[in-house]
Amino acid sequence: MNRLVSTLTAAGRPPRPAVLFAAASLLLCGCAGLRPAAGGAPAPPAAAYPGRSQAYLHYCLGVFHEKAGDLDGAAAEYAAALGYDRTAAPIHVRLGEIYFRRQMFAKAAEEGDAAVRKDPGLVEGRMLLGRARYAEGDAAAAIREFEEAIRLAPGGEEGYLALGQLYFNEDRRKDAIEVFERAVRARPDHWVLWFKLGLLYCGEEQIEPALKNLKRAAEIAPGYFDVHYKLAQVYDLLNRREEAIEEYQQALKIFPLKLDIYALLGNLYRETGQLDKAEGRYRLLIELMPRDIAGYLGLAQIYLMGDRKEDAVELLQEALDGGLESSAVYFYLGLAQAALGDYENAVASYRRALELGAEGGAIRFHIGSSLERMGRFDDAVEEFRKSIALSPDDAEAYNYLGYMYAERGIRLDEAEALIGKALAIEPENGAYVDSLGWVYFKRGMYDEALKTLSRAAKLMGNDPVVVEHLGDAYRMKKMWKEALAEWERSLSLDPKNEAVKRKIDELRARLQLPPPGGAGHPEKKEVVKE
Repeated sequence: MNRLVSTLTAAGRPPRPAVLFAAASLLLCGCAGLRPAAGGAPAPPAAAYPGRSQAYLHYCLGVFHEKAGDLDGAAAEYAAALGYDRTAAPIHVRLGEIYFRRQMFAKAAEEGDAAVRKDPGLVEGRMLLGRARYAEGDAAAAIREFEEAIRLAPGGEEGYLALGQLYFNEDRRKDAIEVFERAVRARPDHWVLWFKLGLLYCGEEQIEPALKNLKRAAEIAPGYFDVHYKLAQVYDLLNRREEAIEEYQQALKIFPLKLDIYALLGNLYRETGQLDKAEGRYRLLIELMPRDIAGYLGLAQIYLMGDRKEDAVELLQEALDGGLESSAVYFYLGLAQAALGDYENAVASYRRALELGAEGGAIRFHIGSSLERMGRFDDAVEEFRKSIALSPDDAEAYNYLGYMYAERGIRLDEAEALIGKALAIEPENGAYVDSLGWVYFKRGMYDEALKTLSRAAKLMGNDPVVVEHLGDAYRMKKMWKEALAEWERSLSLDPKNEAVKRKIDELRARLQLPPPGGAGHPEKKEVVKE
C-alpha cells in the first residue's frame, strides 16, 4: 500500500480522505477484470503467481488515473501491471484503449494483438484490435476481428455496430444493411440496432423499410428523441404530414429545447392548411429565439397566404429594425411589397438581398416580374435572361419570358422556343400550354391555337385568363356561341375584368342578343361581318 500512498500524495503531503476513499473504492470494485469469475475454478495459490498482487495494485491505480482523465498516468500503471503479470489479457486491452484514445494506433494494435493471443475468446480484445487495424487503414483485418467478436458474442451489439459502421464508412451500404439485419435478428430488443438499420435504409432511399425499422425502434424505446425526430422526417418525406406532426410533437415532449422543431411544425401546419396553429408555432419561435429569422420568415408566409400583406411588410420591417438584416428577410419583404403592388420598393428589396449575398434564378425571376409590371420591358427581359442562366431547369422563367413576347406579338419564334423548353420540363403545366396556344393565336394559327387552348383550359380548370384566351380563339373561328360562353365564364371567375366585359357587350350587340337575363334570343349566328 506504500506504493499507493506515494502515488496519491503530492510533495510529501498526506493524502486527502476523499482521494484515499476513491482509491479504496477502485481496489474493492473497480478492478474486477483480474478476479476469478464467480463459480469458476478456485484461484491458484498466491505462491504460483508471485507478482499477481503487484499487478492487481497497478491495474487498479491505472483505472483510477483513467477515470480521473490522466491517460499518461493510466498508461504507466497498466504497463507496470504487465511487468508483473504478462498473462492478463484484460490489462493489454486497457492499455491498448489508452493508446487508441491518444491516437497511437500502432501501439493500440500491438496491445490488442497481445490480448487475443493470450485469450482468443476475449471479445474486448477483438474489438480493440479491429478498431486499431481500421484506424491504421487495414479494413480487411478490422472486418475479420469484428466478425470474430460477433461469432464469440452473437447476442452482443458492439460487434455489429462496429462492423456496420465500418461498411458505412467504406461506402458499402448494402453490406452495412446486411450486418444490421443480422443484428436485429440476434438482438431484437435493442432499439439502437433497429434505429441504425432504419437510417441506412433512409440513406438508400428505401423509405418503406426505413419506416418499418424506425417504428420498431420507437416501440422498443419510446422515450428517445432521435427516433421520433427521424420518424417525423420520414413521414414528411412520404407526405404523411399528420403523422409527421405527431412524431415532432413526441420529440418536443422529450426535448422541448430543440427549437428547430417549432419551425418544422409551423411548416407542416402551414402545408396542411392549419394556419392558426402554424402562426402559433412561429410566434412561439420568435419569442424563444428573437435573434433568429426562421420565425419571422414562417410567420410572414402565413400572412401572405392569409391575404395579410400589410402585416407581412410590418413584421419583416420589424425584423430588419431589430438587426436581423439578411438576404432572406429582404427577399420575403420584396414578395410582400410586390403582392401589394409596390413594385418599386419590391425591386429595391430584391436588390438589397442580392447585395447581402443572395443569388440564384428565383430572385432574378422576381425582379424581372416586378420590372415587367412597372412597364420596364427591356430591364425585365435582362433579368429573366439572368434567371434562366442561373437556373436553366426553372421552367417558369422560360414561360414568363416567352409569354411576355407573345403578349406583345414580338419575337414569336423565340417565344415558342422558350415556352417549348418550359413544357419539356413540365409537359402537363396548363399555364405553359396556354402560353403556347397564345403564341399560335398571335401568329394567326387559329386551329392550332384552339386545340392547344382547349387543352390548357382542361388542365387549368377555372383560370379566368385561360378561359378568356379560349373565348378569343373561338371568336377568331367565328364560333360565336362558344366564344360568348367562354368569355362569360371568364367574367364569372374575375368579375372586375373590364376588358372581358367589353368583349361580351360588343359580341352581344353584334349578334343582336339582349343583355344576360333579357327576353328573346335570336337564332341567327352569322350577323357579324369580319
